Amino acid sequence: MDSIEGIVRIVGVDELPVVTLALDDASPSVTLDGPASLRRVAGLRVAVVGHRSGARLTVRRFVVLAANGVSATDGIIAADGETVALVTPDGVRHRLVNPPPLLRANVGRRAWVSGPLDREPVAYGIIE
Repeated sequence: MDSIEGIVRIVGVDELPVVTLALDDASPSVTLDGPASLRRVAGLRVAVVGHRSGARLTVRRFVVLAANGVSATDGIIAADGETVALVTPDGVRHRLVNPPPLLRANVGRRAWVSGPLDREPVAYGIIE
């Protein structure tokens, strides 16, 4: 298994988009083959794990690390009554402060939230 970090980019034409990972060291981008949800994190910094063969990586899993340079947390949205939390893969429930309607409406789905989790989200998005 290989693990690399970078910014997800969508290149090509609308009919044939290609998902790539722009690497930090300015080396050529890596083409990502994997879940369609990778397209939902375009522009975000991610860590991807998979099998690399030359300039291609078959993605087994990925995690959002940052959005516009601001640290991000990736997890599943959960509700406990009126409280909304982001549950990270390690099982920790992070109560969201003033969660926006989009997050409240997507309980059970995977999302990312940027900024400190003890404050209102800086930015957020639905992954799956």
